[in-house]
Amino acid sequence: MIIFLYGPDSYRRDDKKRFYIAEFEKKYSAHGIEHVDLEAADGLQVLNLAARSRSLFELAKLVLIENVFEVTPKKLKIALEPFMKYKQLNALIVADKKPVKAYDFLLKAPVTSAEFENLEGAAWIKFVQTEAATNKVDLDAGALALLARAYEKDSWGLVTEVQKLAGAGKKLTAADLAALGLEGAAPDFFPLVQTLRSANMGERFAALARLEHDNEPAAKVFNIISALWAQKTPQFAAYDRAVKMGKMDYEEALADLLAS
Repeated sequence: MIIFLYGPDSYRRDDKKRFYIAEFEKKYSAHGIEHVDLEAADGLQVLNLAARSRSLFELAKLVLIENVFEVTPKKLKIALEPFMKYKQLNALIVADKKPVKAYDFLLKAPVTSAEFENLEGAAWIKFVQTEAATNKVDLDAGALALLARAYEKDSWGLVTEVQKLAGAGKKLTAADLAALGLEGAAPDFFPLVQTLRSANMGERFAALARLEHDNEPAAKVFNIISALWAQKTPQFAAYDRAVKMGKMDYEEALADLLAS
């Protein structure tokens, strides 16, 4: 069996890698795990040896393979053939990018592949919320938006920051995070997003106009405010479906929602 995990989100990718390793250890033994780095001068030789050697004491083997693109596609495919043939021989391959066409056999059966792109929009907000809940960190909407913006496309940084905040003992605000030295966020973005929920329609549209002037993508603004504005979740879901069906764009959806 061959499992291929790829993409730039190293935190979620490595989390899945740890899951597969733990499952193997639970079913078999850590003694059956080997590591191969194909960037090493003898990497391909080590992989071939790992694929073809058998132990009388281990029922199965898991070979963790890194830097697969350092080997030519032809040589890699030949080296992986035993893993496709023998049930108890397993390869877990990790890469930080999607393979080019010459290596696309890694995306096809019998290989099991999973992509880990950086999360965006509502999916990223949900990830921040989940990590905060896991670490028992209570965030208000402003603090949530600040963390999401500051660590956008940096899941490792986000998780590390949330772990530092564990044990605060109170609901944290954006001001609390700023006082703790959180950096990297655009200063105007969070107040403007929060203002989109203002009871005053004029303030809502003024904030939207400023976000548009700052070239903030409408889809990004839509996804973030939808995650923060729980009372309007059904409306956001309906407009999101309409956008995806091609009936309107996110600019029109935001304008309609703010006018209601």
